[in-house]
Amino acid sequence: MPRTLLVVALAQAADWPAADAEITAYARQAGKLAQPGLLWYVPLWHGARALMRGDHADAEACAAELDDLA
Repeated sequence: MPRTLLVVALAQAADWPAADAEITAYARQAGKLAQPGLLWYVPLWHGARALMRGDHADAEACAAELDDLA
């Protein structure tokens, strides 16, 4: 299963520790490839998790990173 789908499946199952671990692993792999088409998932997921924690400053930083990638 592609890691992107695994992150979505874990999020749907509300397995947040596993989803966070997969996001970290995805970010590591995508960073090595440095392709914007792969990199945009990372700030999207990090921003969503920041909103879940109520960390609006981090969520806005992630939104700005997404804007830069676009």
